[in-house]
Amino acid sequence: MRLFFFMVAAAASAARAGDNLGFAAPFDAVAATGDRQVSPAWRAHGSAAVHRNFARLTPDRQSKAGALWSAESVGADQATLELTFRISGQGQHFFGDGLALWLSADRAFRAGAFHGADPRFAGVAVVADTFRNDEAAAAHRDLALVASGGGAADAAALLEGAAGCDASVRYHENRGDFSVDRSSRVRLAVAAGTATLAVDAANDGTWVECAAVALPPALDGAWLRRAHVGVTASTGQLADNHDVLALAVRTD
Repeated sequence: MRLFFFMVAAAASAARAGDNLGFAAPFDAVAATGDRQVSPAWRAHGSAAVHRNFARLTPDRQSKAGALWSAESVGADQATLELTFRISGQGQHFFGDGLALWLSADRAFRAGAFHGADPRFAGVAVVADTFRNDEAAAAHRDLALVASGGGAADAAALLEGAAGCDASVRYHENRGDFSVDRSSRVRLAVAAGTATLAVDAANDGTWVECAAVALPPALDGAWLRRAHVGVTASTGQLADNHDVLALAVRTD
């Protein structure tokens, strides 16, 4: 009988792993401060503002940085994250900077220069960088997949030689066909020492494999259980709206 209850409890615990990390609009949860939340399991930082139908990490203004960071860890040995987001702005030729999805060993959010977060992290990140620097155009990727053991000194070191692909994940708001229904999706899967990235640029169900990387030795077999999920964005001299619409998390 004790074995039976132990097995039931273990199964329930496994089923709960990651359950509280997902969210989707409408965002009706309200914190004690009176601010909206995407979920009680998440915290907003910096310029991030949660509205009923989306969370805006940065407005289309210069020098902004915002983040959503989970208060709970993944608690599983493998995970698939599917982020629905929208990057848009009024700039036709000049816009930026970018948005990132994180699986990080950092329990608490640490602000920094890597799209709003500290580049000295241990974990995996998906970076959506909409600014194309002419001097580095050949190396630019709209989406990059980064795995770090925590030894990188800065963003440039993280992105040097990073795997990735190009995808149209930025919308010009002055186009006649733009609407608030436009969005994009990325899917990050981590299992068996490997991270993979796929993109559905128009959120129409057309998934394209983008990149795959082997995890560094520093990310041992237990790191994902302790990892926290984050979404960050920043603007510099150039700007865009960076909005988060939903996050689905699977740990089976």
